[in-house]
Amino acid sequence: MKILYANDLHASGPFPAHYPKTEIAVPKFFEMLRENPHGVEHVVIGGDCVNRGPAEIDELRWMHAQLESTGIPYHVVAGNHDIAPSSEFADRYPGMEDMENCPLEETNFGQVFGEKGIRSVIALGAWQLVMFSIRNKDADGQLTWLEEQLSKPGPILLVGHYPLIPSRNGGYCEEWGYSRIRLVRSQLLNLIQTNDERVRAYFCGHQHINSQVAIGDAQQIVTGSVGLATCCYRILEIEDEKISVTTHRLNDIPNWLDDVMNPDRSSDNDHPTLESYHWGNENERTFEISAQKVHVQPTPEHHPQPTSEHQPNNPMHGITLERIINSLVTNYGWHELGDRINIKCFQDNPSVKSSLKFLRKTPWARQKVEDLYLRMQKTTRQ
Repeated sequence: MKILYANDLHASGPFPAHYPKTEIAVPKFFEMLRENPHGVEHVVIGGDCVNRGPAEIDELRWMHAQLESTGIPYHVVAGNHDIAPSSEFADRYPGMEDMENCPLEETNFGQVFGEKGIRSVIALGAWQLVMFSIRNKDADGQLTWLEEQLSKPGPILLVGHYPLIPSRNGGYCEEWGYSRIRLVRSQLLNLIQTNDERVRAYFCGHQHINSQVAIGDAQQIVTGSVGLATCCYRILEIEDEKISVTTHRLNDIPNWLDDVMNPDRSSDNDHPTLESYHWGNENERTFEISAQKVHVQPTPEHHPQPTSEHQPNNPMHGITLERIINSLVTNYGWHELGDRINIKCFQDNPSVKSSLKFLRKTPWARQKVEDLYLRMQKTTRQ
């Protein structure tokens, strides 16, 4: 069986295009679906179908009509342009992320796409495809529903909109895109990690790049935008024992690099060029997902190197961990700090004391904190 997965169409439907490239890319995407050259049997859209769903229900109705016109069964989950996840962004993006203070089913998106746009499960051979929409405070009980679904026999493919862990080791995707569901992010992450024998992959979008990173023994797979920049989608060929994933660009889209997000912050050690950062490396575009958890042999006991407080050649030699935390909190505040570094001591009743206790016994987390401090200091000097 083959399914097509895509996200971030950002279609404006019957209204003037908010993003010029969508005027070319979105019609080509639906033309491709109607021709169905890949022979797919199902389509999954991982959010941000439109631009102004909370304010303009006609955009969502237009999207529904386009999907119906393909003749291919489909499911859609909501992104922040379809259902605003938090009132915090309404002032920043008026008309795009207006908060709808009603149950998910009564939002514009819920009215158009119904229950299958809010929460749904379908069988794909031996696999279960679990799809969900969610908001920051989760007054709708999506986490409870997910916990029940993820406890069932797998293997499971999970589909939402928002990345849960950094998709890059540097650049804007190391820090951007994780705050809209900050109140439920750690709970979602925990659900995947505690069920990673069944949950083999979590598909999401939002950041407009192609990425694949580990969540425990599962994978977080971020897919680039259909309507902008990468103008791409993925084909999933599903067999009982594995899923083969390939990534495809829409044909005849000019100058795809001209509208990438944050081009001046689009590189890291593994993705040194603008193209590799957004399009991804080969192993992030073509890969397999095993139905079985891969059991690895334990690694030899690791003896960490001395921390920065005991390394004379370290750029932070003599700077205490407490000073680092206080400086970060002063600069960012606990809220943003918890968005930038996804650790519980920064998110759940944060304090300097609890953070010191956790970081002193968790080298990988301490390294992230020290790295952020160095970046902050460099920015301040500039």
